[in-house]
Amino acid sequence: MKRLFEVIGVIAFVISFSCTSSALEVKGRIIIQFDRIYLIEKDGGNHAVVQAKDDVKVKNLRRIWDIRKGDYINVKYSKEVAGVKLADEIIAKPVVELFDTSLNISIDKISKLIKSDKKYVLIDSRPADLYNSGHIPTALSVPYKEFNPENLPEEKDRLIVFYSRSLRDPAANESAKKAVSYGYTNIKVCSEGFKAWIGAYNYAVVELPYVKKMIEEGRPLVLVDIRSPEKVKSGYIPGAFNIQVDEMKLNRIQPRKPGDPIVFYGEDDLDARAHDAAVKALEVVTVVSSPVPVSVLKGGFRAWKSAGFNTAKGNIKNTVEYRSKPSLDIIEMDDFKKIWEEEKEGKDTGKLILDVRKGRMWHMKDFTFVKNIPIMQLPFRIEEIPRDKEIIIFCTSGIRAEIAYHILRDNGFRAKYILRNVKVSIDGTIQ
Repeated sequence: MKRLFEVIGVIAFVISFSCTSSALEVKGRIIIQFDRIYLIEKDGGNHAVVQAKDDVKVKNLRRIWDIRKGDYINVKYSKEVAGVKLADEIIAKPVVELFDTSLNISIDKISKLIKSDKKYVLIDSRPADLYNSGHIPTALSVPYKEFNPENLPEEKDRLIVFYSRSLRDPAANESAKKAVSYGYTNIKVCSEGFKAWIGAYNYAVVELPYVKKMIEEGRPLVLVDIRSPEKVKSGYIPGAFNIQVDEMKLNRIQPRKPGDPIVFYGEDDLDARAHDAAVKALEVVTVVSSPVPVSVLKGGFRAWKSAGFNTAKGNIKNTVEYRSKPSLDIIEMDDFKKIWEEEKEGKDTGKLILDVRKGRMWHMKDFTFVKNIPIMQLPFRIEEIPRDKEIIIFCTSGIRAEIAYHILRDNGFRAKYILRNVKVSIDGTIQ
């Protein structure tokens, strides 16, 4: 009998060990975030939806709310609901400890340095593609993996400032360490990185290849030619529209989707109007929850033309022209309004309008054609959604709607979502 209990104990241990070690994981960078639910881009390019459990554990974070869009996370989970990974633990990359804390320089001091007459070299240690898509003004691209003494100035006492992605990216710290080993004596590291630069509502500078790629691939881009209408007639970048600094208003430059880039350009780098416009744009488009990526095109139109890229001539629009390809996933406001009105009149459109905001507004109870399932409840109530209808999803800004779209799509539903701020008046009119 004793032998039997020993065998049972061994079996129980093995089963227990197997259950403990069977935890699953998914790694990736957060591209959309709302509350404790995240859409992440996994290593390899695919997406996954992650929802943090109420008792989720965190590592390298003080609390769950410290997670931000753009962070790279490792999610440990043991259960999925409707394809959504319910996170038991979220592990962030550790904050980088500078090899010499006295070398740290703040974003505010970098901003003052750029505006000063002091000689310095500002080095972006991130990969070249990230540099091209946006960097701190005056910065040079020297990726850490390509770092060598030839990238540095001859004067060993010249002020050199390194930065990379964020507090959790070691590239700037490692580059600075190498520079010190080469004998440079005036080194600084901005440990906060480019993420903090944008987070402090500063504009960035983008390179020609980035804008060219955005246009060619039809990706969302608000491209603004800030030159005079007379100058623009002789040539401009395809897809741009023309506006003057004193005409800058939210409804003139608002992106289709929160987070879509706004890029200004003038005649060349000496054209201060593009920089003035970027500063003004940050004042009119910035929202508290998410700084808008506002940039200036390095070299302006002259550099674009000199590079041999395509140009347009003649009349230019004075309103936003989106260069994005038609999307099968996104529904435009006019189409959404049409479906809404037809449903309100009792017509069978073959569609279900899904509201993923938290709770139903008091006046929405009269609109029985609208189904309300808050985004945090959606994985657990997905069976309430009919599979014989196309689902049209909306929220307040489009962020929750986009996450909901991915959840439904991964579960075989036909769905579209609207990226605009949808407001429903008491009489049921869409604003």
